[in-house]
Amino acid sequence: MSNGTIGYIDIIYFKEHEIVVIEIKREAIIKKDLSQLSEYVHCIKKLYPGKIVRGILIGQYLDDNLKVFLDLMGLTFKSYFYDIPLRLKICDKCRKVVGINQNNCNWCNSEDFLPF
Repeated sequence: MSNGTIGYIDIIYFKEHEIVVIEIKREAIIKKDLSQLSEYVHCIKKLYPGKIVRGILIGQYLDDNLKVFLDLMGLTFKSYFYDIPLRLKICDKCRKVVGINQNNCNWCNSEDFLPF
């Protein structure tokens, strides 16, 4: 999903009363990444008023000086070294999560998955 200005959301998860926006970075998180996710969350809040919208940033690590900005923006950080089990696959085409043993995406039938 593109917000029309800065690119595509990596993963968006719709629950009954909540929407979770997830941005995945291969490297350490930098300030630009926080701003990017904050913009995505803001856009989704405007599109879905009344829904709770959370933003989760996944990367190698978050520098201590950026934790303050993360908290002020109301975002969450998860390290894929410590917090995220890597027993999942994310479709490269539609960015939806599928089971680790699946060869095709349930949603779009693609055989291409993001490399982790």
